[in-house]
Formats: sequence, structure tokens, C-alpha cells
Amino acid sequence: MGEKGAPEKETEDRSRRAEFRLKLMFTGISVLAALLGFGLAWQLYYRRPELPGRIAASMAGEYQILLHKYYVDELYGALFAGR
Repeated sequence: MGEKGAPEKETEDRSRRAEFRLKLMFTGISVLAALLGFGLAWQLYYRRPELPGRIAASMAGEYQILLHKYYVDELYGALFAGR
């Protein structure tokens, strides 16, 4: 009663292989994203160090919003901390 039949074992093996492939795919996506990030950082800060300043200057409004983290801290301070 404890042993599994051939169809059950085959289904379990297929399920394990599918789970392994899914994990491998997500690992590959993560590694690719990391490599793209390193490549972008190298391009921006090593190869062309003037580029981040030019990008920030061309998008001054968006840059300020992101720099101040959408002004959440300032809003919290004004509403709840009495600043």
C-alpha cells in the first residue's frame, strides 16, 4: 500500500522536473537582471560619468520627486509628527 504505481510516480517526476525548470527560469531571469544592472551602472558611472548629471538635468522635476522619495517623509512629518 505504501508503494506508488508507475503512473503516480511518472506524474510526480514530471511535476518535480517542471518545478525545477521554473526555478531555473526565475534564477536565470534574476541573474540576467543583475548583469543588465551592472552593465548599466558601468556605462553610466565608469564609461560616461557625465551622463547621470545630464539625465538628471533633463528630467529635473522627476529627479526631484524621486530624490525626495515622493515627499512621503515630508507629508508624514506634516500630518503626524507636527513638523
